[in-house]
Amino acid sequence: MIHDRAKTWWEEAIDAIGEDGPRPELAARLTSVGRETEQAMLDRSQEILECQCAYGTVDAWGISSHLVSRTPAIRRNVIASGVDTMSADLSQGVTRAIWMPRCGDWPTLRRAQRLMAWTDDLVADHALSLRLPVVWRDGLVAGTGWLRPYADGGRILSERIHPLNVVIDDRWCDDAAPRVLWIRRYLDKHHAVLRAEQLGGESVAEATRRAGSGSGVLSPVAPGSDVDIVEVWEGWRLASSPGEDDGVHVIAVDTAVMLIEGYEWDRLPIASFRPVRASRGYWGQSITARAKPLQWALNDQLDKIDSAQDHHAFGKWVIPPGSSALKTQLTNEPGDIIEAPRPDLVKYFAPEPMPAQAYEHRDWLQAAILAEFAVNEISSQGSIPSNLQSGRAIRTATDTTSRRFIEARREAEAVVTEYAWLATTVQQQIADAADGPTKVFIRRHRVTDEIDWSELAPGEECTIRPFPSSALPNDPAGRHEAIEEMRARGSITDDMYWSLLAIPELESARDEVTGPIDFMRWQLEHCLDGDYMAPWPNSPLERGVSIAESMLHVAARMGATDDVLDLVRMWIGEAEFYLAEAAAPVTPAGPIGPAVMPPDAAALAGAMPGAMPPIPPEMMQ
Repeated sequence: MIHDRAKTWWEEAIDAIGEDGPRPELAARLTSVGRETEQAMLDRSQEILECQCAYGTVDAWGISSHLVSRTPAIRRNVIASGVDTMSADLSQGVTRAIWMPRCGDWPTLRRAQRLMAWTDDLVADHALSLRLPVVWRDGLVAGTGWLRPYADGGRILSERIHPLNVVIDDRWCDDAAPRVLWIRRYLDKHHAVLRAEQLGGESVAEATRRAGSGSGVLSPVAPGSDVDIVEVWEGWRLASSPGEDDGVHVIAVDTAVMLIEGYEWDRLPIASFRPVRASRGYWGQSITARAKPLQWALNDQLDKIDSAQDHHAFGKWVIPPGSSALKTQLTNEPGDIIEAPRPDLVKYFAPEPMPAQAYEHRDWLQAAILAEFAVNEISSQGSIPSNLQSGRAIRTATDTTSRRFIEARREAEAVVTEYAWLATTVQQQIADAADGPTKVFIRRHRVTDEIDWSELAPGEECTIRPFPSSALPNDPAGRHEAIEEMRARGSITDDMYWSLLAIPELESARDEVTGPIDFMRWQLEHCLDGDYMAPWPNSPLERGVSIAESMLHVAARMGATDDVLDLVRMWIGEAEFYLAEAAAPVTPAGPIGPAVMPPDAAALAGAMPGAMPPIPPEMMQ
């Protein structure tokens, strides 16, 4: 294509959709636009790097970076304690994404329930409980943390993106999200070439093999270095307005375009965590940046205290004049010897190196830094301050801390729900690109079912909301104690107790107790989906009928259709038949007589000597 500088980069990219080959001129244009955006936001990158170093990540970027960290040596890193404590608090009781139907019909409700089960499995498979704390930390340190689901080979994967790899120009954004987003990565060249061949073919792979390691201001590779690293730029531009087809998604190196495709979503394909939203612009405010001046002041105060300890916290000897021999014997390097005119004043004393106000100011600075992160000594260090003497005062301090977390906690909830929505959109893209039906797995009552994605796709019928993953404690001891109390009060049955316990070490014991009940629940779930599964006679059907009656009433209240309710009633009817048959009195057996044999056995018996002759056929009529 002819390179037209009069057009914007996304207009050129849209015009190039469907073209084959590496398109080196367009690739150079795309990567240069990304680097220009990076250069325009260099102040933000510098601030992020300094905040990373203030947290303690001194190698937050490559040693050849053009950015320079002006972070002094940290004597006592209270910022790291505040970040880690706040991140741990956000990780407690990770939010669950709940799908809700927009309308009240039963099929949409069942779709939302099964979609929620699929989302729960996705969150578990992607180990979000381990990835999310890193995203929380990125947001607290750099201002914004990033998490992205994406498609790879017909499956969904997820990645945490380093804040310095996200290039976004939000200088002209007030309340709206930016329309353009760039992600810059440094990949092993062999891996990048393989990906280029998958996306664009052999010619694109060959052009990628000739690509350089990047010339941006944040390049971690020293100029002239013989390192097989290639700089890859991935960019999105949202459509100008809903319904327009001028959105675009590109992946390029400086010598080749790997991918150009239209982009139809009305939001950026990445979930962001901003603990404090900025008054202007999209990028969040860094709490670490707020605490940095206090951390530097604490460093200075600690330097002064250490210096006083080195020079003044040693004993002093006061001796009479002329005691040169004694003075020679008493001379040492850290202490001083003072001559006194009166011998009766000879004594030893240790002066106070620093006044008490110096240590009070040190403690105040530590508390002030923790206050920026809305934490206190109880949560960050596990120690109770001396000024809190009563249990009520301690509870009040803890409650105040939790209330100050509300804004950040809501932002954390938004990340989980946004990630779940993006994941369903990615799965829909995978289904649209497939030749036939796309199968997915959902797990209900500890049984995995394979269904078609078309039965789960939310479309416009379902919406998503955050909800606590569990009201029970996360640690095994606390969870066990809470469930024991509920069982002691009679709030739950024994099988509910084992179902809620969910401790891996007790998995086999739990299966022995709840296995048959879980199986009956699984059968009834299929009945609610319109797929009848008959009860087994050897199941604990008395408990099963009770469960089925409850599910029947709940389904009827939620608008289940008569054909679905009839399947549950049929299951109950068969279960009650088996129960009645098992309870029927057993007829006592009569006197022992000749055994009834099948015809072939009777014929065999007639051929034996002394046996009863066979009965004529006419008598059998």
